[in-house]
Amino acid sequence: MDMDQFETFALSKGYVFYQLENSEDYYGHTYVKGYKENTKYLTLYSRYFSYGNEVTYQTSNSNEYLNFKNQLKNFGFSLYLSKTFEDKPVKKYRNSIWEISIITIENGYEINLRKF
Repeated sequence: MDMDQFETFALSKGYVFYQLENSEDYYGHTYVKGYKENTKYLTLYSRYFSYGNEVTYQTSNSNEYLNFKNQLKNFGFSLYLSKTFEDKPVKKYRNSIWEISIITIENGYEINLRKF
C-alpha cells in the first residue's frame, strides 16, 4: 500500500491526519482517531530503519489488544520471541510472510506489521 492508498484507507475508517514522522531512520504518516483514553494511532512508514515498509497501530484498549492477540493463531502466526526492550515487554510473531511485533507501551499497546 502506498501513502495515497493508506490515506484513503485511514480516512475511510474515521482517522484524521495527525503528523508526519520524519528522521534519518524513518519516514511515515500518522493518523489519529478518538480522544484521551480512546485514542488510536495508525502510521504507515515507507522507510523504517533497515526494514522498509511498516504499519504501526497503537491503542490503549486492552480488550481490543487481547482480541487482536487471540486472532493471531487463526492467521497462522506463532510466537517466536519474547523479550524486553528499553524496559518494555516485546512479543514477536511470524507466519510465512509477515512479522508482527507487540510492544506494551506506557498507555497501551503498539502493534507493528512488516513483511520479512
